[in-house]
Amino acid sequence: MSDTGARDKENGALTAAEYVLGVLDADARRAAERRIARDMVFAREVAFWEERLGGLADAVPELVAPADGWARIEAALGSAATTEEPHGMWQSLAFWRGLATATSALAVACLAALIYVGAISQPGAPLLARLDAEGGKPSFVAAINTNGGNLTIVPA
Repeated sequence: MSDTGARDKENGALTAAEYVLGVLDADARRAAERRIARDMVFAREVAFWEERLGGLADAVPELVAPADGWARIEAALGSAATTEEPHGMWQSLAFWRGLATATSALAVACLAALIYVGAISQPGAPLLARLDAEGGKPSFVAAINTNGGNLTIVPA
């Protein structure tokens, strides 16, 4: 419990210092102003930081930016900020994206074709057998077609 309270106090002191220095964004600044109105401890913290840091603000004169400041900055950066547009097909991002897409599609199609061709069983060579007579002379030749399951016997 005390750790959370100490953290809140440090956070309040940091916010008060940032408020006095003027580094808070608009929303945080409005929130700090509302907190000053309702929280006396925070208001005292802001007063402490104003007293402590007030001399810094007095030592620095307020400067107003010239009205054409942004235009001069943009003009100074204009030549460096603009990049030359790529010319030709080889520098075209659309070309390379299209080529990559087409190449990927071709690779997928080739892979699908390889899988499909591999799934189809290739016809095997027929199995042959020679049936010999008692003297070792061939009598018949038998051929089995493995695809259709046909047996063909031919006299030799």
